[in-house]
Amino acid sequence: GVLAGGNDSQAAATTELPVSKSNAAYIVVGLGSKDHGCSIWKAGDVRPFYCMQEMFDGDVSDLAWSPDGYSLAACSADGRVMYMEFD
Repeated sequence: GVLAGGNDSQAAATTELPVSKSNAAYIVVGLGSKDHGCSIWKAGDVRPFYCMQEMFDGDVSDLAWSPDGYSLAACSADGRVMYMEFD
């Protein structure tokens, strides 16, 4: 993950969706935060596409997209992992 800042709750981890021919229409970024949640952003949008709050009891420490770009794993400083699938 990459430490980043610039929003109300400091960002803890970011990851970009792998781009392939099947998803080339969207550039998507996942942003994990120190407020125990994460958000999914489409490039060029001013608001998140999807937000998940209170996912963990600790900060989100890393995010990783699956190779096909339809799943996202998040891990937390509290030792837990969340796996999300998108359609």
